[in-house]
Amino acid sequence: IELSSQYLQRRPEDDVVRMDRAMAFRSLRDWRDAADDFARVGERERDATALTFAGYAAEALHQEGRAAALWRQALAVDRSFRAARHALYGKRGSL
Repeated sequence: IELSSQYLQRRPEDDVVRMDRAMAFRSLRDWRDAADDFARVGERERDATALTFAGYAAEALHQEGRAAALWRQALAVDRSFRAARHALYGKRGSL
């Protein structure tokens, strides 16, 4: 994570490295940093997977409104993305 962070200071536009760092934060249960990195990648790249992961990280932080908004963004990118659809509707009805 430290090397990725140093690299991203020089090349903040590298969303491949940012996505990898987000996954590392997720594996350490650092939900806040994971959510921020996933959301940034998802919004810049219009990436439904990153937005869905951002939603799960926000949910882990008990930010249900943010989680739902991120899952809706993921579905706006790809209406058929099952993980986002399940996160938003499948587990708890409609948010």
